[in-house]
Amino acid sequence: MSRFSRLRDTFRDQTGFGESFLSDIGMELIERSRFISAQSDHHRYHVGSSLLSISPKGKHTYSDNANKIPDPLKDQGMTSHDEIGNGSPTVHGEFPLLYDAPPSAHLFLGCNTPNCASCLKSAIMRDVDALFIDSESLPGFKSPNDAKNPWTQDRADFWNDLCIPIARAAQIPIYAVNAQTGTLSILVSGKPPSQRPAPENTARILNENEVHSMQNHPDLFMSQARGTRSVIGVGKSKANGETMFIYAEDSMPPGFSSQRDHAMTERFKDAHYRFPLDPIINMLMTASKHNLELQNGKIMTNFVPSSGRQLDLAHVGLSEMYMTSQHIPPSDEARKAMRDLSTRGLIEYSQIKPEKGVAHIMDSKTNTSGGHQCYQIDD
Repeated sequence: MSRFSRLRDTFRDQTGFGESFLSDIGMELIERSRFISAQSDHHRYHVGSSLLSISPKGKHTYSDNANKIPDPLKDQGMTSHDEIGNGSPTVHGEFPLLYDAPPSAHLFLGCNTPNCASCLKSAIMRDVDALFIDSESLPGFKSPNDAKNPWTQDRADFWNDLCIPIARAAQIPIYAVNAQTGTLSILVSGKPPSQRPAPENTARILNENEVHSMQNHPDLFMSQARGTRSVIGVGKSKANGETMFIYAEDSMPPGFSSQRDHAMTERFKDAHYRFPLDPIINMLMTASKHNLELQNGKIMTNFVPSSGRQLDLAHVGLSEMYMTSQHIPPSDEARKAMRDLSTRGLIEYSQIKPEKGVAHIMDSKTNTSGGHQCYQIDD
């Protein structure tokens, strides 16, 4: 067997598709992501993303997006030089593509820069078959002073020390696409989604017994004393309108041992990107996999999401969120984002006792009048 044949088999082992098929897809995704990046609202990082969805019947559908300021913020005059929390008011392009992705047999995601840790985790949890990165954007390809899309040069340590280890442990294939030659290089070897490790505490749709347990003993799920971030949301099927309850809590990325979990958590506990899976990302991607649309006013947490997650929630139309009255203390960055978004009328935050919150979440007709109050950001 020739070396080329062995390499071709490697591609097929990782995704079920041969090198020629993947090269054509990768080229198309990178060309589209480069083109759409011109629509980016970020003042420095012009990031474009493209998603290919292959339906169970084999239909190919492409969708594209750039990192954009949500329209309500843009309509209020917010610019890329303003901040929500401690970061840009832009929603990363990969997140809406993955959340809005239709039920698919296969998903392939391409980006003109390496993905940030949050978007990488989203792709892992959404069961993306493979990621494609523009090879020209990888660390070391350009000078650190290159003015065009310096994301990776600015944050090469996160890519090399956080994103790559997470991808390797999760066994999601990542390919570098050389647009000049039309060829692929394997950055991270992987397997098809069904053969990859799962996170220890994956988000899940609650069964009937779990719903009863949540109703009768909400503190077992939402108590601050557990020291674990958790969230419950209500999703409605886009196909038949059926209502389902989705629960997620803190979890480590799939494929890590407890020893490596601890080491990575400690290493990145004060970093811009954290190591654990965000429960809200986990919940959103689980909703997408099951073709569910999260319902506004039907989200309750025992923690304050980071500024990025708050933007994500506002972007998908969730303008009302409940928090347990005794919640895990927010960071200064999350607190500032709450103030900014609530002042601008994008998200209304309320405190509520767990039992009343669960009742509200699980029964839209429950009268919670007087059971909650506006969250006092400066408390």
